[in-house]
Amino acid sequence: MRSNPGWRFGFELRQHVFRSAVMFSAGSLLERCDSAAVSPHTVPDKHDKVEVLLGYFVDSCRKNQLLCRQLHVLDSLLSVLETMDPQNPDSDPQDFRAGEKEMHEMWKGLKRQFQEERQQNEVLIAVALEKGRRLQEARRALEELLHKLELKKAKFEENQQSQMAKQQQDKDRAQCFLQRRGALEAALEQGRRNLQRCDENILQLKQEVQDMQKQFGQGTRELDRTLELFRELQGVGILSLSEEGITVQLRAASHTEPLHVSLHWRGDETLHVQMSSAGAGLCEAMLLREPLGDVKSVILEALHCYSSQASLLSDIQGLQGRFAIDWHAADRRLLFLKSATVVCTLAVEEGFPSRGQVQLVSVQGKAQPVHTASLRPPQPNPSLLDWLEFLDSSPDV
Repeated sequence: MRSNPGWRFGFELRQHVFRSAVMFSAGSLLERCDSAAVSPHTVPDKHDKVEVLLGYFVDSCRKNQLLCRQLHVLDSLLSVLETMDPQNPDSDPQDFRAGEKEMHEMWKGLKRQFQEERQQNEVLIAVALEKGRRLQEARRALEELLHKLELKKAKFEENQQSQMAKQQQDKDRAQCFLQRRGALEAALEQGRRNLQRCDENILQLKQEVQDMQKQFGQGTRELDRTLELFRELQGVGILSLSEEGITVQLRAASHTEPLHVSLHWRGDETLHVQMSSAGAGLCEAMLLREPLGDVKSVILEALHCYSSQASLLSDIQGLQGRFAIDWHAADRRLLFLKSATVVCTLAVEEGFPSRGQVQLVSVQGKAQPVHTASLRPPQPNPSLLDWLEFLDSSPDV
């Protein structure tokens, strides 16, 4: 079989060009995928661009395969034409078939080599896609991490601003506290000075109080003597005063008849005492005493005697409007005239009605004698009213 060195050189040149074109296309595709994966300025649609480029390169491979077949046919025809002897058109057809068979085998070898390289390119493309997918996932993870970092940064800045504001507030509070502390220290110092002045004033006031207490003690003693005299002379009124004597009015209670006491000086420098009917027989022991003391003691003694009997005299004066009674103060006897002929005599003990009792002494004017011991009102401590009502209503009297 004859071979043409020019044809073989041309065929190898075309084969080298085709391989270079395929490798260049695959290398460009991988470089674009890598640049799309590692570029820090990748936008979200780069993955779509890679897929578009991959489809474009696959389509280009198909077109190149078809073009390669067409070029192979053209090359076969050109080789046949080159091997033919233009001077001898009746060349041996066996040589032509042998050359064609050799070229067909070479074409099959190139086809197998192309298929292998194509499979390798597809594997590389799949690896590149997987790498791109992982890079996209890493990119999304980085974007999420970047978003979280941005959120943390914003939160940190916000916290930092808040902390700065808080620090400023703390500074303002500290400054305000220092100002208040200064004011309080000044006020405390002023208070200490005021307290010292107050202590001095207290000492001065204590001295004045001691002096006033002394004066008050003297005034209190004088007032006690005055009050004692006032209590002794309370209820005493002067009716007349002359060189011969004095007449005073003694009142023990507002509802009792006042007692008039007249004091006259005798030639032997003794007092002669006369009392009104309200005190008749009340203080005969005092009147019989010779010589009598001074005027003050006589008046006070008469007032005491009259005051001790004021309640009893008040009761007697109140009962005189209802019953026919007569009070004998000298012997402390109360005469009750029940009828024109019957007279009851009651004995009143000293201190009545606060203490002491009343007893029926005698009943005069009855035809039959009366047992006075068995006659008594039913009350446990009968008053004068109880006795008079009992005697007035009793059929035994």
